[in-house]
Amino acid sequence: YALPLKLETIAPLFGYNSSYLGKLFSQKMGVTFNSYLDQVRISRAIDLLDHTDMKVYEISAKVGYKNVDYFHQKFKKRMNMSPAEYRRR
Repeated sequence: YALPLKLETIAPLFGYNSSYLGKLFSQKMGVTFNSYLDQVRISRAIDLLDHTDMKVYEISAKVGYKNVDYFHQKFKKRMNMSPAEYRRR
């Protein structure tokens, strides 16, 4: 989850094209690949916010978001608060 992951990159490892793998993933998991990846990344970020003193930009990079502003956006969408607000609570 911490690496740049795209269906286009991993689909050939399974012998599928990216569209087919995305469809299979959605059918089996009930969410799209990107939504699932965001869930995993945000869950790990929550764990790091709860148990470390790492700065938000460090956590963002560690869980796979190169752009800290994008991380803030994704975190706030899923948690209804910013990472800093989450840590303060």
